[in-house]
Amino acid sequence: GEGSGGGEGSGGGEAFDAVLLTANTLFCTPRHAELLERCAGALRPGGALLFDVYNARDWHDDALADERDGGGEGEEEEKGWD
Repeated sequence: GEGSGGGEGSGGGEAFDAVLLTANTLFCTPRHAELLERCAGALRPGGALLFDVYNARDWHDDALADERDGGGEGEEEEKGWD
């Protein structure tokens, strides 16, 4: 990120004008809340958190349905491009 000129973020370290998460980092990290908290802690007041995400609704809906129905363990369904 681009430094803000020596200020401190709420996490105690250097504060940044922006934090950028690329390549679906958010969804490739098992602890989403912790990642977002750490990013927020690195921002100066008014800073921007920028991230890209893919449209994973079908995968998430399937996972929720499997969890609700008690299935899904050991079952791998290959997803293709529609």
